[in-house]
Amino acid sequence: MSRHILSLVSSYINKYNKAQLPSSFPHIDELIRHNLIKYLRYGEYILDLDVFLHALLRKLGIKRLDLYRNGPLYCHVEKVTSRTLIGFYFVVPGSIDEKSLGLFLRGLQEAIIESNKYDALVPFIFVPEKIRRALEKNYRLIHSFSDFYFNSLKIFSLPITLPYPEIIHVPRKKRKIDLFVRFKKSITEVKDILKSVQVGFEDEYTFLLNFRKKFWSKILVSFAQLDHILRKYAVVKMRSKWKGPSKWFEEFMKILLIDIFVRNRFNEEVERFLLNYRTGGRKADIIIPVRVGNNEAVIWIVDTKHWEKDFCRSVWRSHEKTIKYIAYVDKNSKKSRQVWKLIELLENAGIEDVRFHLVFLQRKSKACKLDAPELRKYYEEVKVLGLKDVLRLL
Repeated sequence: MSRHILSLVSSYINKYNKAQLPSSFPHIDELIRHNLIKYLRYGEYILDLDVFLHALLRKLGIKRLDLYRNGPLYCHVEKVTSRTLIGFYFVVPGSIDEKSLGLFLRGLQEAIIESNKYDALVPFIFVPEKIRRALEKNYRLIHSFSDFYFNSLKIFSLPITLPYPEIIHVPRKKRKIDLFVRFKKSITEVKDILKSVQVGFEDEYTFLLNFRKKFWSKILVSFAQLDHILRKYAVVKMRSKWKGPSKWFEEFMKILLIDIFVRNRFNEEVERFLLNYRTGGRKADIIIPVRVGNNEAVIWIVDTKHWEKDFCRSVWRSHEKTIKYIAYVDKNSKKSRQVWKLIELLENAGIEDVRFHLVFLQRKSKACKLDAPELRKYYEEVKVLGLKDVLRLL
């Protein structure tokens, strides 16, 4: 079954929140031939949701399927490792409307709680677009939805609701947005990072000891989602004034790197300076000192990339100019003022030798070292770290 035909059905579900198709629906004969629809009554067909959802999930890269019904939801849970799961939850078209959104949340909570043998779960929730938009306007329900996600350390995701996957044509811009491709890419990358999450059986005391690690793991896996998905489909919009997903990514990475490399390793003045450091702008996104000896430190000049593409493959083919990275540490450049202020604070704290590493921190899991001859004079090392590498630092 082609994505085009599945997209037509998804588009109808998103628009009307119905599983009944009119006889005038495009490609009706092909849908009958693939057992996706059954004759209901004169001029109307009913969608076989079990067959349709199997076809959708296969297009999203899910092969071993075990769908089951739980109230208003069709569910499929897939093991990534022995203790980590990805869940797929589809709201049945027509099972809820704008007046019964609470039924959706109760059904989702029951379905997730039912998977009680996991240590980390990433839910992908698909809701007809008509209902999804109504949900976004129901602030009381959004509050309950968010509380449910954030009160559980086992849910490794921000609260996100997705429309049924379809191919959206944008005539004005002469392009199309293929949600099949975007959702599949996001699922693949979430699976990849979940394989690096260190979880297992714990007693109460070990759980408390590892609380920090679990908390940061939850945030890192959440940011494995594509920027487009976080920007458009997060239940609580990841946008406050100028802060889109990539900016929030910068802010969280700064706090995490300070937690890993700075706290209790340098004096309070250095820590306060870094916490007050404003990320981004016309200077380094983040600067982090890493102690490598009693009197030595490496300063990471961090450039964050919450990109869809792999920065390892596209770094020098993109519009990145190496001259700006030189300016970040060149003492004669205005862009390096904060870096040299940090060096002054480190010297006051007893650090005698400081070197620079240029670190690209990307959303994807890939890592690599980069060869840039023009940067060798300024940086001891140039490398790309992915989210999996940051997980290993915890």
